[in-house]
Amino acid sequence: MKFKHYIYFLSILLISKELAAQYSQEQQLEIDSLIKLLSTAKDDTLKVDLRYQIGETGWIFRTSYWDSISNDCVKFIDHANTSEKEKKAYQNVLAATYNNTGFIFNNQGNVSQALKYFHHSLKIYEKLKDETGIGRASNNIGLIYHEQGNIPMALKYYHKAIKIREQLGDKRGVANSLNNIGFTYESQKNIPMAIMYLERSLSIYKEIDDKKGIASSSNSIGVIQQRQGNIEKAKQFHEQALKIQEEIADKDGIANSLNNLAEIALNRGEVKLAESYANRALKLSKELGFPSPISDASKLLSEIAKKEGHYKEGWEYFEVFITMRDSIRNKETEKSVLEQEMKYEYEKISLKDSLEDAQLQAVKDLQIKEQKATIKQEQTQKYALIGGLILMIVLIIIGIKAYQQKKKDNLLINKQKHQVEEKNKEVTASIYYAKRIQAAILPPNRMIKENLPQSFILYLPKDIVAGDFYWMEQKDNKILFAAADCTGHGVPGAMVSVICNNGLNRSVREHGITDPGKILDKAREIVIAEFEKSDEDVKDGMDIALCSLRFDVRGLKLKNSETFALLQYAGANNPLWIIRSHVIARATACPDFSGKQSHSNEQIASLPSVVRNDGNFELIEVKPNKQPIGKVDNPQPFTTHTIELQKGDSIYVFSDGYTDQFGGEKGKKFKAQVFKELLLSIQNNTMEEQKNSLAQHFNNWKGTLDQVDDVCIIGVKI
Repeated sequence: MKFKHYIYFLSILLISKELAAQYSQEQQLEIDSLIKLLSTAKDDTLKVDLRYQIGETGWIFRTSYWDSISNDCVKFIDHANTSEKEKKAYQNVLAATYNNTGFIFNNQGNVSQALKYFHHSLKIYEKLKDETGIGRASNNIGLIYHEQGNIPMALKYYHKAIKIREQLGDKRGVANSLNNIGFTYESQKNIPMAIMYLERSLSIYKEIDDKKGIASSSNSIGVIQQRQGNIEKAKQFHEQALKIQEEIADKDGIANSLNNLAEIALNRGEVKLAESYANRALKLSKELGFPSPISDASKLLSEIAKKEGHYKEGWEYFEVFITMRDSIRNKETEKSVLEQEMKYEYEKISLKDSLEDAQLQAVKDLQIKEQKATIKQEQTQKYALIGGLILMIVLIIIGIKAYQQKKKDNLLINKQKHQVEEKNKEVTASIYYAKRIQAAILPPNRMIKENLPQSFILYLPKDIVAGDFYWMEQKDNKILFAAADCTGHGVPGAMVSVICNNGLNRSVREHGITDPGKILDKAREIVIAEFEKSDEDVKDGMDIALCSLRFDVRGLKLKNSETFALLQYAGANNPLWIIRSHVIARATACPDFSGKQSHSNEQIASLPSVVRNDGNFELIEVKPNKQPIGKVDNPQPFTTHTIELQKGDSIYVFSDGYTDQFGGEKGKKFKAQVFKELLLSIQNNTMEEQKNSLAQHFNNWKGTLDQVDDVCIIGVKI
């Protein structure tokens, strides 16, 4: 193909892309006509032209053509009788093909294939010194690392791309990279930096009137506002993105915006509207064949179905969600990402080594030639050469034997290594499946926020699965919640947690109990009965702080007219902490426990004395029964404590993982006293800010030391 033909060919491609955006409904007819021409083509050049046009016209719908397109381009470049200028032009076509192929595989969730093609593209662009292509490929590789959670590598490639694009004056490319960097900072919870980068991206897209870019950045800002609880702002940005995406027929963007609007509608209680959005998103996502939006839509429809009481339909959608989610990213994918990165670096080193070897071989050839010329003149050197050859043969034989032995040893080592890797994969897969099961027993965030809007749960398992868990039920105008710590951690602790969680559920659901002390009594019976089925003497159990919160206090016999809520608590080795401001404390003095006695060992005495005072707030501790949920000598009924709460009170229940963590300058335990002072110091913060502060303080204290136990803390503001 002549170079002028190539330029004409690229012009046709650009025109085809514009027409595809304007007349998406006509794409299928155009693709079919190109396929028909391809089936009768004889010339390699024409085949490459046609395949590339097929890809550019409808690559979202015809992903299977891309491998053959790449193969035809490589074949033509290697074997066609073309000039170097034409081959360079084809290298550009091939690099663009590889980049688009990587984009397709990434949308399908096949990260290993996506990274392979992006690296192919980057390698060609670097060889051609094509700065625009290098920027595009670097940005896409950064996207892969971002999705895999490798933030430093993602930022490295994003900044590499943005530097090149700024030098080239590529505003659209700069805006795209800024958008990606914004979401990277969002994943690190650095919201101010995330918003700053996304707003810069949106500003550039508006400056160049890039509608798809405006929609993408608007959608990104909407997602972050949504996660921050700014629902109205999020809704405005998503609706703005959807309107533009519908104008330009961006089906992938439409599906994502519909899912975001469905989630907002569901959280606002607009169930029918949410269902409409989610159904449209699912239908469109199935047409595209992209797992991620299918997964999001299926999850939303599962929640909607359960909310409407259609449990069978909800389970079917949930199974689709799990299948799609698991297909998107897994451990094999992460391994493939690392392998592709290593392969890319190895290929660069191998290319350098091969050039050096070629130079060395040329020198050796020259030396041998000179040596042969000298041997003809001097007979004595002939015998020296023969002796050298004999010695070389001996060395070669020895080398071959050594190589064969090393190869044999390597095969044995690789076989043993493969066996160990397979076993590790099986064990790891089983543990991750156990994590899914354990996650299913935890109450969803939506349920927690509906029942306790001003609350947080800090949950930090030590291993993949945990012995700690949090629990919630709603019954008879009471909100029951608990922080539980089962014997051990990891897989053994997780197995015990499933049994103990079942004991709590049965106590409330089957036996209708809402009194915390009686719930713990019944849960102990159920847990012991389960363990006694074994021939072994199982002494595992659970420490727990269990609360019952009632906000409707009308008609109750109360001792304080300012009472805002009634709290009942029972604990097995784990206490309850209440933090109250001095203003309220002085107004209410020290109120007595009240409420009708409903348990054989209910506490009716006054609140315990203040155990910690920082001048503005005081911390009151309600102590638990010193016995676990499990088999013990001389078991006693659990005590139910009833407390009248005032508006502004904060209550905390927790396991011992936070206070038992080793760290600090001397590597000592954190301890309960320091934990109390920390809670008192953050009382003026919102509950979400308190959670972030506790998490940050824990990580700073732990430093480089290992986490010693699972952590579970529940905080509720009245």
